[in-house]
Amino acid sequence: MENVLIIWLNGAIADVAKQAVKAALSCSYSIEERDLQPIDNGFEFTFDDETGGNARIEFINDDPHLSVKITTDFSWEAIPLYDLVQSCFDDEEEA
Repeated sequence: MENVLIIWLNGAIADVAKQAVKAALSCSYSIEERDLQPIDNGFEFTFDDETGGNARIEFINDDPHLSVKITTDFSWEAIPLYDLVQSCFDDEEEA
């Protein structure tokens, strides 16, 4: 995996962020919990069955910040995942 994008969140909790991202993946891409392979600090999954492109999402605590690292096989898969993850937290940042 070569393509990496990182979102920094202030004061977010990793477990809450992880659940929000899982719910968004399920709603937007029909990627369910059973499709996610656990890894240290996150999970990985096949993002596109046609290309076989894999993605990894990691949640890294650095108090008081949380970084969400999105890594994909293909560059064109990184942007929609970044946008999806970012949308999970847009309301929190505006508050």
